[in-house]
Amino acid sequence: MRVVEKQEFSEFYDHDSARVFSDIEFRRCTFESCGISITLDPALRSTIHNVKLFKCETYGCSLDTAIVEDVTVDGLKTHGRETIGG
Repeated sequence: MRVVEKQEFSEFYDHDSARVFSDIEFRRCTFESCGISITLDPALRSTIHNVKLFKCETYGCSLDTAIVEDVTVDGLKTHGRETIGG
């Protein structure tokens, strides 16, 4: 598993990609204005598999139509309007 620590992610938008995000552990990372699995086509949904987030923060992010499997979230701090499912 790849470990990413104390990194900042800004304006990452995953549109219509059918991408797989897997085997990543985020520690004390910050996500600002990001969106995952932004699509209206079920065939283009992204998958988040075997991902862990520990003590991370989000600002204005959304998790839209993603397939989420085996994900651990511990100590997530949100700021502003976060959305799940559009």
